[in-house]
Amino acid sequence: MDQLNAPQPFRLSTGVGSSILTNKKGPTRDLYGFPIEEEILNDYVAFYSEHVKEVELQEKRFSELLQMQSPLSPAQLKAQIVQLTHKGVPPERRGQVWKMFSTNDTTQENIYQSILKLNKDKQSPAIRQIDKDISRTFPSEIYNISFQQALRRVLVAYSWKNQMVGYTQSMNFLTGVLLLFLREDEAFSVLGHLVETMFPYYTEDLDGIKVDAQIFSDLVRKHL
Repeated sequence: MDQLNAPQPFRLSTGVGSSILTNKKGPTRDLYGFPIEEEILNDYVAFYSEHVKEVELQEKRFSELLQMQSPLSPAQLKAQIVQLTHKGVPPERRGQVWKMFSTNDTTQENIYQSILKLNKDKQSPAIRQIDKDISRTFPSEIYNISFQQALRRVLVAYSWKNQMVGYTQSMNFLTGVLLLFLREDEAFSVLGHLVETMFPYYTEDLDGIKVDAQIFSDLVRKHL
């Protein structure tokens, strides 16, 4: 279970135009495996029939930018990509863009595997909580044992790397999304960037999110 045996992202389907998966034995699902409620299915299909055109156009824009013959400096490239992201990042480009904007080195496969090997079979309070949450993350009938094992490995490795944070609620969903577009070692690296650089919420007592939630609640009462 602790070996890196799922090197590729866990996307269920690829291709810009893919938006719906039909399953004769269960509900209709989107391309990530999440069920679409029957009462909104027609609206969902109608939305995607239009939305997919913009996704395809965005994919063309990203492709042209990233394949430009005239070299751009990293700063120039990032600035142009930021402009493009205002209209969304195509599914096929999300992993690439996320890695580009991560301040962490996203080639951490050796570090990732070393942490797993060094801490193999160890237990901790963080790991016990991870094991409780794994099966609650995403539809288990779609994201099977291979996905759950990969998710566990990334979360366990990060809990050892950053023992000040360890593991807190919602990190399982954040990491699950990363694994749809990134390899395990890449997801491990980008998770570190998000937790350590972008989101101050991930602490043992979740004080940051509690404070912001209270501020938001106060603003709603005051202005609405």
